[in-house]
Amino acid sequence: RYVKEAATSSCNFEGSSPLSTQNSSSRRTPHPETGRPIRERSRRILSIANMSLRRVAVMGSGKIGRACAFFLQRSGSYDVTSLDHEGANLYWIKDNIPGASTRKVSFTDANAMAKALEGHDAVLAAGPFWHNPMIAEVCKRVGAHYLDLTEDVSVTQKVKELAGGAGTAFIPQCGLAPGFITIAGYNLAKSLDTVQDLRLRVGALPRFPSNALKYNLTWSTSGLINEYIQPCEAIVNGKLISVPPLENLEHCTIEGLELESFNTSGGLGTLAETLNGRIGTLDYKTLRFPGHRDILKLLLNDLGYAKDPEGLGRVFERSIPATDQDQVAVFVSCTGEKNGRLLERTYAKIIRHREIGGVPWTAIQITTASGACCVLDLLMEGKLPQKGFVRNEEVEWDDFIGNRRVFWRVRACLCMRVRALGACRQMRGMWGVRACLLAHTRTHTFTLSLAHSIHPPHTFTLTHAREHTYILCIYMHIYVHNLTQKREQVRRKFCRRERPIRARPPRRRDWGGRGPQRADDSHVRRL
Repeated sequence: RYVKEAATSSCNFEGSSPLSTQNSSSRRTPHPETGRPIRERSRRILSIANMSLRRVAVMGSGKIGRACAFFLQRSGSYDVTSLDHEGANLYWIKDNIPGASTRKVSFTDANAMAKALEGHDAVLAAGPFWHNPMIAEVCKRVGAHYLDLTEDVSVTQKVKELAGGAGTAFIPQCGLAPGFITIAGYNLAKSLDTVQDLRLRVGALPRFPSNALKYNLTWSTSGLINEYIQPCEAIVNGKLISVPPLENLEHCTIEGLELESFNTSGGLGTLAETLNGRIGTLDYKTLRFPGHRDILKLLLNDLGYAKDPEGLGRVFERSIPATDQDQVAVFVSCTGEKNGRLLERTYAKIIRHREIGGVPWTAIQITTASGACCVLDLLMEGKLPQKGFVRNEEVEWDDFIGNRRVFWRVRACLCMRVRALGACRQMRGMWGVRACLLAHTRTHTFTLSLAHSIHPPHTFTLTHAREHTYILCIYMHIYVHNLTQKREQVRRKFCRRERPIRARPPRRRDWGGRGPQRADDSHVRRL
């Protein structure tokens, strides 16, 4: 269906039908790398495939940084460089992310970072949050887009000041919370005429808690403690105020999990400033298993670790084990009026750890890195402002949640065309027709390796789902058809063809003296 529609649409090239199988040897040109003659159709594909990749630098290759580098590099849309001051983290990048570059650099040396970031289109800061202001300054100097994952309010304020007058975009807090949770909450708020109450809840939890805290370390320890001790923003009775952390304890149930929630810092991002004066109540709380908040209050308030966060961090890393078996709980509830009727709309989901691309990833890595990579995709596609300070509320929910979803349509369509044209497993292995799907969830970039037409494999980036789906199906139809003919030639050359066995009718004797004759075989011919 896709190919038939494309044959009569504007996807045709030079006025000829893309399904034509006429011999085009007269238009063959040498391949730019191998020198082999290639057809005009191959030349057209090369012109699309040779588009340059976006250069992206990921500052920090810890738990979240390596996930961002992995997803971006495997998407096929980016040329990723991972920068860190620890060699052990860079060794992991070299061993697990083929094609990614690594460079050791100190985050406290602005000149060294400027030299390393020169020529990059975007920089994703995934290291310790206190280094982000200097990284943002370097990005402004070298003219690169800036993104980070921090939840620290003071760091975000410094980045906002640096974004003034910048020629590139500065997008802080584009991870999970803030990030995805604020995009989801703002989308629910926009769906109602008037909003009374908006509650945001997120928690990174172990799947099998076994200690008194009922918690395991799954992400940055310094970031975890920072959200426990910093003041929190909230809107109460229509006014933006600051509330203390670890207060306003609540209990809730999400997909059978009994959880508690309490105030923590930074989860709202810029949403509180955006909705100030337009909403009655807005707050963000962290989800934990029951009993976690009481132990934290003992450690921070009674034992005085609120004044010594580094000491508490050493205690946590020495006493609380990390885990790869975790889950992230997300809960957004919005109450308001729609067409004069009081409604409540809710978004709730639990994401668990899984294996992607042969590498096990925790749930907090998947959710945080996916949010940042999606925002970077939208920025590169021009769906976000290209300069100045960009808020998470400017990200459209449909664009965010549908990012790279066309990948599944393309994969399904290509698989149908390959099956319909007889491209069986033997032919794919013999002639090298492979659709290598290189990406994380909902990617729209893949590599099409055609061993007898294009060397080496090239990457196609889909920007318009419908049009490029047609074009790629046309290319697959042409090449699979040509390779099927090639396979038939090889079969005729090397495979012995057996002659069909025709039925021989019984012989009968002609008693008229004319001797034995063959019976009438007209019925055999008709058969």
